[in-house]
Amino acid sequence: NQDSMVVVVNPLPTVNAGPNYSVCDGQNITLAANTNGSSVSWNNGVVNGFPFTPTVGSTTYTVTATSGFGCQDTDSTVVTVNPLPSVSVSGDQSTCAGSPVVFTATVGSSPSGSWTTNGQGSIAPNVTNNSVTYTPSTNDPGTVLISYAAFNACGITTDTATVTVLPSPAATATPLASDPLTLVASPSGQIYQWIDCATGLPIADATTVTYTATQNGSYAVLVTSSNGCSDQSDCATINQVGLNDITSLSITVSPNPTNGSVTVSLPANNEGSLSIYDAQGRLVQTVNTLNNGDEINLSTFTPGMYTFKITFGELIHIERIIKN
Repeated sequence: NQDSMVVVVNPLPTVNAGPNYSVCDGQNITLAANTNGSSVSWNNGVVNGFPFTPTVGSTTYTVTATSGFGCQDTDSTVVTVNPLPSVSVSGDQSTCAGSPVVFTATVGSSPSGSWTTNGQGSIAPNVTNNSVTYTPSTNDPGTVLISYAAFNACGITTDTATVTVLPSPAATATPLASDPLTLVASPSGQIYQWIDCATGLPIADATTVTYTATQNGSYAVLVTSSNGCSDQSDCATINQVGLNDITSLSITVSPNPTNGSVTVSLPANNEGSLSIYDAQGRLVQTVNTLNNGDEINLSTFTPGMYTFKITFGELIHIERIIKN
């Protein structure tokens, strides 16, 4: 006796997940599997034919096709998500005009990049460690933006730091009108150091707003403000040291102190001119023609010290008079 049975082998469904993909971070992608009419489902929460945003890195997505007979087959695709460039510039800094500062960019996933100031122009970096040196000038505004833009195939990422340019004093050294041997520094209320221009060296103990020369030469002042920024003035020439010694032998102003008038004595048969300055250096009176024995009335002057600058030929005589 015998019997028989029929075995029906149903074909597997055909499914194609598509090619592998490479996209940038943040880009959407759509996976749509090709089948012969079977139903499909993806892993990792992907819906066939609908866009989604994959995560950074390489991920394998598998699609399963199920036929009407319940037969299944699978296929896979790899999606590689490339990151945007990353960059971090070292922190904000403050500096004086003319004093350099160094910034360093820490860069990831970036084959190239560039430094700029205030969003324009470029600064040459140190190719060894991707640092850059920036030296602000006196023409720079109060703040300067230093930026590094990192580039890769996915785009540009920029990070920025701020340079605060501290104000520097505009130093000047000007001869005092009432005393040509004395230089006065500007601006006032700062820290001072007088310089001998012939040697370029600081003058010992010359650290006040004024400097009285003891010998002829050229002198400058280094002015430092409270924020630490400095500026050195142009050199001023003093060439009248010793002239007062000559004229003092023959020029006198007396009495000193005085309650009212003083008498000026000049060498006989000569004339000069007189400028009188108060204690603040302000010109209060001039006498264009001054002769031997002329009397100068100070009775209307406020009590205090006054400087007499007597010009006699090419010589200058300085006399300080106390008005009681």
